[in-house]
Amino acid sequence: MSVEANFASAEIELVIHATEDKLKVLLAVEDMLGIKPEEFAVNGVKGHFGNEIMRLKANINGKHATNIAYKIAGMMNEVDKMYMHDNFDLFVDEKKSLYIRISKQKIFERKIVLSQTDSLKIKLKTVRRFQPEREMENYRKFLVQSA
Repeated sequence: MSVEANFASAEIELVIHATEDKLKVLLAVEDMLGIKPEEFAVNGVKGHFGNEIMRLKANINGKHATNIAYKIAGMMNEVDKMYMHDNFDLFVDEKKSLYIRISKQKIFERKIVLSQTDSLKIKLKTVRRFQPEREMENYRKFLVQSA
């Protein structure tokens, strides 16, 4: 029996360095997660050595956010799924939002892999319910049972 999970919104943030091809990265993200390049807002900043760094952020709502969550969970390897399941509290904040960081480099290989460095930061806001503890357990189970 699979567990159903719905998400209210998804916030995706990534950094693109001057040595990276912005369009190539965004097309890989679109291919993996279905987020179009034009959905990202771009904020340019200067790095420590004066190099240009772009921070990109997309805010996705409703069904599209849920679809992204299902894609991520469905493509994640079993080791990462079990790590998230067993350490779920590390991935959830006090407002019950789910935080996942996936490797930016691995998306070019069409893989979803947890990574703390050079990653896409994904914040999934859960749908608020009357029994939040039981609902959070459903989100935890959703990660493991998604295929």
